[in-house]
Amino acid sequence: MATTTEDLLKQALEQNAKLLEQVQLLTEQVAYLTHHRFGRSSEQIDPNQTSLLGKHLIIDRI
Repeated sequence: MATTTEDLLKQALEQNAKLLEQVQLLTEQVAYLTHHRFGRSSEQIDPNQTSLLGKHLIIDRI
C-alpha cells in the first residue's frame, strides 16, 4: 500500500491534535499540583509559636 503525502499529512495532523490534548491535560495537572503544593494553605503558622516572632508582629491570615 502506497502512502501518499496527503495520508502522511492527515496522520501527522491527527497525532498533533492528540499531543496538544495531552499537553493541555498535563499543563492543568501541573497547575493543580503546584497550587496544592505551594499554594497559600501549604504554609501555615502555628498560633502557639507566634511568640517566637515577636509580640508586635501582626499576622493577618493564619
